[in-house]
Amino acid sequence: EPDNYDHRFHGPVQAKEALASSLNIPAVRVVELVGVDNFRNLLGELGFRALGDGDHYGPSIALGTADITLFDLTQAYVALANGGAWRSLRFRHADRALRGKSSLRILSAEAASEVSATTSSSSASEGSMKPFVDSVIAARSDAGSSAMS
Repeated sequence: EPDNYDHRFHGPVQAKEALASSLNIPAVRVVELVGVDNFRNLLGELGFRALGDGDHYGPSIALGTADITLFDLTQAYVALANGGAWRSLRFRHADRALRGKSSLRILSAEAASEVSATTSSSSASEGSMKPFVDSVIAARSDAGSSAMS
């Protein structure tokens, strides 16, 4: 059973406030709502390459139980900074598996902006993570991501 870091129940909170306040229970609930496999697939599209299937993690994937590399985490932050568009990081000795991939729209610009603003603020502000959740659900219902030009 998930618990918040302060071992208190905070009642109903908006997803944006939960993210900014690092509340565990709402994070797990959001993953349950969008589906563990959908969330895991989104992480894969953001560049997390070494993930097992969703059943391996269960809803605890919302709490950071997935094994990730700093490179993959940086790749995901680049997508947030680029308004939700994934672009391959370029290094002198780039990973051949990433080289050659085109830019892909993983999140809507609105969702990327919302997550970036929330995670960079020191206090939660009014609003909701609805655009992010909607983006995850919409992305999963598409047959695939379309390449951006």
